[in-house]
Amino acid sequence: MISDADLLSICIFCEANLEPDDGKAAVARVIRNRMALKYESDGTMTGTVLRYDQFSWAWFAFVNGHYTRISDTVDQAMSIAEYKLKHAPAKALAKCAQIGASVMAGTYTGELYDKLTDDTTMYVNLDISKPAWAIPSKQVCVIGRHTFYRA
Repeated sequence: MISDADLLSICIFCEANLEPDDGKAAVARVIRNRMALKYESDGTMTGTVLRYDQFSWAWFAFVNGHYTRISDTVDQAMSIAEYKLKHAPAKALAKCAQIGASVMAGTYTGELYDKLTDDTTMYVNLDISKPAWAIPSKQVCVIGRHTFYRA
């Protein structure tokens, strides 16, 4: 079984490894906010990160410009998380773990990260997807390739 810290780290890695540190931290903040608000979450790390279709890396593979389903159940998504955790580059994963721990402790700060609010619960790369919920009036900020939104 994966620990909460490891699940947070692999989620940050899969969602934002190529983003700046503030982008990695922002993904962790969305997870923290969702847990606190029980927004698409049962309040636990597993129930947030592995909630059905919420974080694409656990449910889909991006193939030829389209998302293809790879998981249908939380158990399958957990297996993917375990596999990815085992195969992620150690240095990059350690960086995600350090940033994630700092965000969860409430001690992370950064110029762009500090624009996030406690109700920032969603983000998207608008070059890949344009979901109906991504409306300008709910936009909080842009960090790297992700645009962040409040509920």
